[in-house]
Amino acid sequence: MPVEGKIISKFGENYLGSSNQGINIATKLGQDVKSVTSGTVIHAAHDDKFGNLIIIKSHNSDIFAAYAHLQDLMLKKGDTINTSDLVGHVGQSGDVSSPQLHFAVRNGKTPIDPIRFLKQEY
Repeated sequence: MPVEGKIISKFGENYLGSSNQGINIATKLGQDVKSVTSGTVIHAAHDDKFGNLIIIKSHNSDIFAAYAHLQDLMLKKGDTINTSDLVGHVGQSGDVSSPQLHFAVRNGKTPIDPIRFLKQEY
């Protein structure tokens, strides 16, 4: 998992008025968020809905991992990152009312349930 915490919204559940294409994990403000893959940062910017958003494209695949509602933007487009490296810190940016991480995985343009991708049982 990119961060320790409680899953408060699962993949496919209603989230902010639409189907959640990731998971939302509630945890402490400022908690470290770690990369689940090695790859290249393809997006690092503020978004009105998702707040501070980092998207990493895995090396040698079409897998993309998105980390949203971050407290900070520690990485920039073009940076390379390894599995377990620090992506940023849990924040409350964008349109959420409590500290949390929105974590999403896509294979190309197809959303994947991050729990299946991470191969962990919850």
